[in-house]
Amino acid sequence: MIRVAQLVNGQLVAWPDDDFRFIRGEALATVKFTDLQRLEFESQGSVTVTFKNGNRAAGKLSDSNDAGVKGWTGETDSGLVFVSQESVRAITFGSTAAK
Repeated sequence: MIRVAQLVNGQLVAWPDDDFRFIRGEALATVKFTDLQRLEFESQGSVTVTFKNGNRAAGKLSDSNDAGVKGWTGETDSGLVFVSQESVRAITFGSTAAK
């Protein structure tokens, strides 16, 4: 099981609602991880969000604390892992098993 958290500006941030934040137009969009099917990271901080209902939204990651993502950390059965955002092209969400 992977519990998702984000490393923002060098600081580990774990939101109590388990959400993903990105800039959509001028606004900060907040989406629960349970509503996500896929995140696709593109050039220059662009991100495409695909929801479980099939809808898609495009936006960007921010360098500020509101939507900045430096990487992903999580807990697996083998221990803690960290992957920098630059190394990730896409994340596909599936069901998780309870520990």
